[in-house]
Amino acid sequence: MQETKNKKLTIVYSMQLAGYLMMRGFRLVRNSPDRKNPSYNVFLFRESDMLLDAIDEYQTKYYKLGNSNQPEILAQYFK
Repeated sequence: MQETKNKKLTIVYSMQLAGYLMMRGFRLVRNSPDRKNPSYNVFLFRESDMLLDAIDEYQTKYYKLGNSNQPEILAQYFK
C-alpha cells in the first residue's frame, strides 16, 4: 500500500483509452468518480514510459488530431 503513494499515477478520463491500455496489459490501479463531474469515472494507472508511449500511440491511431469541435483531455499526468 505504501508503494502506491510514492508512485506517479496517470489519470485517464476516457473509458475507451482505459480499455485499450488494459488490453495492452497495463493494470488498472483503481477507478473512481471524477471529482469535477461525478457522472463520469476516471481510471488511474501507474505511470511508466511504456504507458505514456501507449497513450501516445492510442492518440495517434484513434483520436482525430486537429478536430477543434472535440476538445478532450484523454489523460493527465500528476505527481
